[in-house]
Amino acid sequence: MKPKCKIRYSVKWNTKEKKETINNQNVTDLKRVLLEKGKEINVQIIKGRISKTTVLLMISAPPSICVSKIIQNLKGKTSRIINIEWEKGYICKTI
Repeated sequence: MKPKCKIRYSVKWNTKEKKETINNQNVTDLKRVLLEKGKEINVQIIKGRISKTTVLLMISAPPSICVSKIIQNLKGKTSRIINIEWEKGYICKTI
């Protein structure tokens, strides 16, 4: 059964020690992996911005999915595939 509503979040996380480890090649791969993983866990990535040290996303998810699990999945998958170390924690706001 599909949920009748979704919640929008603005989420942000940084590379470990804010090292500039995201380059042009990583951005392309990072976008692809984030979109694939989002679809896999039923999270829509509405828009985003990726810099050399930061990922900022606007996402939409059913209320049954905990935000911490969403971020854990997204950061974990990108860390394993693209080999980027992320800072612990994240910033999240509902929109």
